[in-house]
Order: sequence, then C-alpha cells, then structure tokens
Amino acid sequence: MSGPIISVSGVAVRRLGTILVVLLLGLAVVSSAGQQGERRHVDDTKLLRGDLWVKLTPDVKLAYLWGAANVVEVERQLMAEIPELRVENFSAKVAEADHGMTFNELMAVVDRYYREHPDRLDVSVLRVLWDETVVPRIKTGIAGQPLQR
Repeated sequence: MSGPIISVSGVAVRRLGTILVVLLLGLAVVSSAGQQGERRHVDDTKLLRGDLWVKLTPDVKLAYLWGAANVVEVERQLMAEIPELRVENFSAKVAEADHGMTFNELMAVVDRYYREHPDRLDVSVLRVLWDETVVPRIKTGIAGQPLQR
C-alpha cells in the first residue's frame, strides 16, 4: 500500500487499491449501463448533483467519494465470498473498468465536468463518474446489456 494520498478532516486516507477506488462509482445506478434502444430512467433526485457539488469543500467531496467507495466495496467482497451474488451488476462493471484513479483524481474529473458543463448541474455526481470513468473502459453494461456511449 502506498502512503497517504488525501486528508479528510485531518485523517490521512491511504490509497485503497485500484479496485476500491474504482468501485466508488458503483453507486451510480445509471441508465447508460443497460439499455437496448430505450434509456432506462434513474431518479437522480436522491443522488448528490452538481448544483450542490460545486458548493462543497474539497474535504467534503472526498468524504463523499470515500463513503461511496466503502458501500460498493462491501458488495464486491460479498460477491467474492458468495457465489450466488456473482452477477454482472454495477459493482462488477465498475471493477471491470479498473483504472486505478485516486479520490483526488476522481474529484478533479467531476469538478472539470461541471466547470465545462454549467448547464448540467442537475446531473448526479455518480452519473458523471460512471459516464466519464467507467463507460469508456467496459465492453458491455450491467447484465451484459449494450452500452449507449
């Protein structure tokens, strides 16, 4: 494991391994992952969106990403231990996209997206991460469905 990469409210966070960092995207239960012709709609109203993201401090943004990563990591570990849970779900797709980005790099992706698309502040943070960092690196979407790129 490498040394500290960020500080969240004074707590050093170590690089969590490439899969864990990638898995933070797993909460973005997004519609681009599993369509065939028509887009499935995911209610983004309960997810953190750009209108609030742009007002958050870097520490709060990193804490959000870290929390999301922990939730998805639990699912990944359960899938590793319980064969019945091994499916091409969102977490599996995020792991497939393993790009080894740090939380700081992921935060920069989101910040850049909202800076370049101020008219899209209604898009969820997790949707941005899915579209920008996962979709370009996977061959099929959730449950093997075609991706809309």
